[in-house]
Amino acid sequence: MPYEEVAEKLGRSHDAVKMKARKLELRKMEFRSDQDDQLLRDSYQEQSYDRIAQRVGRTVLAVKARAITLGLEAKVPHWTEDEIRFLGTSYGAIDLDVIAKELGRTRATTAEKAREMGRVRYRHWSREDVQRLTELYPRFTARELADRLGRSYKTIRYQARQLGLRKQRRPVESSMISSQRKEPAAEATAAS
Repeated sequence: MPYEEVAEKLGRSHDAVKMKARKLELRKMEFRSDQDDQLLRDSYQEQSYDRIAQRVGRTVLAVKARAITLGLEAKVPHWTEDEIRFLGTSYGAIDLDVIAKELGRTRATTAEKAREMGRVRYRHWSREDVQRLTELYPRFTARELADRLGRSYKTIRYQARQLGLRKQRRPVESSMISSQRKEPAAEATAAS
């Protein structure tokens, strides 16, 4: 999950999450074997990122990042007439993530193509839209709100920033705190 989404879910800043991850020595998943690299090189042109990711047990983003690191050429197939027709008839009627998955493309690429085709209509924020965003923003991520409100992720983030909206910090579950407190006490009891 990207740092932005983790930060949003926790009600923290991007930098705070990144620093805490560094302190906890958490790292993003990396390719660890020459065998995985070779499989990527061999199947890069014939197979989708999704299929390669399944074969090597990594995320699609990890596979794409490794392809860039290995210097493999960009893999962006041209849009076919069938894909353009499907996007044209589906956009606005079906969730963008579903369309992207059906086409085997990223959400961003699919949204960009829809913009090129003139399918994206820029809407002004009505009072009702602003009120709904204001009510829902503290409880939902920007991606969830984008789907709920029929807006893009970036539009939600921009509008929330313009309105000065903030996320609620989510409290740490009390069961986690109490279990952390009990462990040292149990060790002390066992030692005596």
